[in-house]
Amino acid sequence: MVHSFSERISQAFSKFFATSPALIIGVVISGLWLLSLFGEKKWHESLVESVGMLSFLTIFAFQRSQNKEMKAIQIKLDELIASSDNASNRLIKAEEAPEHVLDQVHEIYKDVAKAAMESDSRQRMVDIEHAEKLMETFHHETALANQTEDFSMAQAPDPMENMVDQCIPD
Repeated sequence: MVHSFSERISQAFSKFFATSPALIIGVVISGLWLLSLFGEKKWHESLVESVGMLSFLTIFAFQRSQNKEMKAIQIKLDELIASSDNASNRLIKAEEAPEHVLDQVHEIYKDVAKAAMESDSRQRMVDIEHAEKLMETFHHETALANQTEDFSMAQAPDPMENMVDQCIPD
């Protein structure tokens, strides 16, 4: 219930702030804010507080909306990659790779694009294979790290179990 309520609030908030009436309200509030500089200090302080609170809430609403949209785009791109015979499945979940790996892959694909413009298909295949190896290495290292983490979690004693044993008399 809370999730759907927060979802509706976030969507309504994002949709409203992308409209012309929201722009007009923003201009009016800015004008009042400017005029409050020449009026009573109380009005100016209350407008400053209101604008600050609204800005604070807006940041979270927009960030949530942007994260949701980016996740949907990533899912769609992953689906396109997975469904294409010519695309490398190793690029699925590339957004989870560290930035230095993404930078290397990005440089390779810039070279691939340049080679495609020059119709050098051999260079394209060599570069794509290099990018695939980078991503394969990343996925392999991530899988090993997850297995190690899962193993260490399974081996770690449960501190609550010891506390329960100590509290319950024999």
